[in-house]
Parts: sequence; structure tokens; C-alpha cells
Amino acid sequence: MVQPDNTLARPVGNPALLTYDPKNLFRLAGMVSYITNTKLGLSIAEIKMREAAKDLILLIKKEYKLK
Repeated sequence: MVQPDNTLARPVGNPALLTYDPKNLFRLAGMVSYITNTKLGLSIAEIKMREAAKDLILLIKKEYKLK
């Protein structure tokens, strides 16, 4: 099972997979990869937006001589 921090933990009792069909497993692996990379990209964008917002606040305070 995929945990919130993107680690994998085996469920209690280690249940069998519903299918061993390679086509379905590759499709699932592709979806997991897509979601993981999208989440990473969004977190990087969030960091950049947060930095830009801080810079903008500092600029506004400087221009309008605010504390």
C-alpha cells in the first residue's frame, strides 16, 4: 500500500494481487509513476511560488515604506 509519504508498506496478511497480468501491472506502474512525478512537480512549484510571494511582500513593504 502506498503511504502518504510515498513509501510502500505491505498490508497485514500480505494479500495476493488481484491479477498477475503484465499489461495491467505495467499500466498500474505507469499511473503510479505519473502521480508521483506530478506530486513532485507541484511541490517544487509551491516552493517557488512561496519564495516569489515573500519577495513580492518585501518589495511592497519597501516601496510603500511599511514595517
